[in-house]
Amino acid sequence: MDHQARKGKLSQSRHLRGARREGRRHRLLPLHVSLLLSLFIFFLALPPAPAAERAKGSTGVGSGAAAESVALAWGYNYFGQCNVPATRSVFIAIAAGGHHSLALRSVGSIAAWGWNDDGQCDVPSPNSGFTAIAAGLEHSLALRSDGSIAAWGYNDFGQCNIPAPNSGFVAIAAGGCHSLALRSDGSVAAWGLNEYGQCNVPSPNSGFVAVAAGGDHSLALRSDGSVAAWGYNYYGQCNVPAPNSGFVAIAAGARHSLALRSDGSIDAWGADTYGQCNPPSPNSGFTAIAAGGYHGLALRSDGSIAAWGENDDGQCDVPSPNSGFTAIAAGGRHSLALRTSHTTWYLAEGCTQGDFDTWVLVQNPNPDPVTVDLTFMTGSGPLDGPQDFPIPGNSRESFHVNEYVSDYKVSTKVTSEGGSVICERAMYNLSRTWAHDSVGVTAPATTWYLAEGATAGDFDTWVLVQNPNPDPVTVDLTFMTASGPVDGPQDFEIPGNSRHSFHANLFVTDWDVSTKVTSEGGEVICERAVYGGNRTWAHDSIGYSP
Repeated sequence: MDHQARKGKLSQSRHLRGARREGRRHRLLPLHVSLLLSLFIFFLALPPAPAAERAKGSTGVGSGAAAESVALAWGYNYFGQCNVPATRSVFIAIAAGGHHSLALRSVGSIAAWGWNDDGQCDVPSPNSGFTAIAAGLEHSLALRSDGSIAAWGYNDFGQCNIPAPNSGFVAIAAGGCHSLALRSDGSVAAWGLNEYGQCNVPSPNSGFVAVAAGGDHSLALRSDGSVAAWGYNYYGQCNVPAPNSGFVAIAAGARHSLALRSDGSIDAWGADTYGQCNPPSPNSGFTAIAAGGYHGLALRSDGSIAAWGENDDGQCDVPSPNSGFTAIAAGGRHSLALRTSHTTWYLAEGCTQGDFDTWVLVQNPNPDPVTVDLTFMTGSGPLDGPQDFPIPGNSRESFHVNEYVSDYKVSTKVTSEGGSVICERAMYNLSRTWAHDSVGVTAPATTWYLAEGATAGDFDTWVLVQNPNPDPVTVDLTFMTASGPVDGPQDFEIPGNSRHSFHANLFVTDWDVSTKVTSEGGEVICERAVYGGNRTWAHDSIGYSP
């Protein structure tokens, strides 16, 4: 069978299979489109040029710490491509293919779900050490920390046959039936179906910082901010608009292309049947882009998502609230996004001895139940509180810390499974004649600022430091007064999973006392409590971390 006949037979068989699966009520796509539908987002790992560093819409892991995120999916879901699996690990990257989805966990493993007839969801062993992912029409790619690539799924055109040497790669992209990868020297490797020249990287093959693979065309971003495009061009998807400069990110869809400029605007070209080349107004403030089958997504600097183009399956209906998003991916007829998660909370202050009474208050704003685990960190180490405690949807639970631990120094860590929660801590004293309260924080840090404090007269100020790490940390305290800085404790060691209280009055006497806390060996959480009137009243606040 010649190549063209083979491709036609492949296209027909794929759609016959889809027809049997989807049934009469699901529309079929034209045969000539079957090899085109997919998402093709680039990932920049250790980018070799500043232009790549500005491309924030990657689907892989950068060099910084990953924020806790949950994955959301919407659009066409007949094959389960929108059924995000539950995980106790944090998702840090996403990729959407023709009818399947991938997500990278913070521990370096990959979750895959959706259509799997060709094994595109069968992540190869060992499922660990991955740093980037890409999803094609029916195949998947993943980049390992050693610079090698793993590929799996449909391979009739060699799209899973990584060229030698399989090393030194820093970015990947998966297209209809072809694949691209960026090497650390700035060159691009391309393999798989090449009927339209989509694997013929233009000369000079150097100076590239990002890649994107579409249905049958390819894009690459150069370090000078220009875009190279090659392959199938019937719809003008390879005709980069002028001026071909100032670009910082690229994305390739089935028949169209997107590029993000340094000013936050988007250029779009190619097929525009469904308006997929019409970015919404205002065309500004964007930080990331993704191109799907016939739709586009863009992430704004305020964490909201803009979606446009084909919406027959709801792939442009961004779930509410449209805020807090950190990454996007667009598939054939579905969309993915990462949203900042609040599944871990820290509450540095707490006391359950003497006449003190401490409560941890957990709100579940989700329609479904969540379970929470509480760990109390004391001066002598960690103690388990309630574990796997169910909280019904749209409800609140109050945990009386005194029932689990008796200590003058009690910090709390709350983790949730099944959804984000909100945590607050209330502390009472003198038979509840006074109290103070603070919301928790969702991440530790190495630097904290506490603006309020007074140690003169009848004022009593305490700085409370929680170490949620398994190993010890050391902290330095600097008190900032009206007359200048005063050193507090320096290189003070706090054991792992414990808490220490610093009495500011022992180090400085002043009406105006602010505090700076820095840590080494791990991140911490800091809070400040001020008492007055011989402890007949008090107030408290969590610190600020930049």
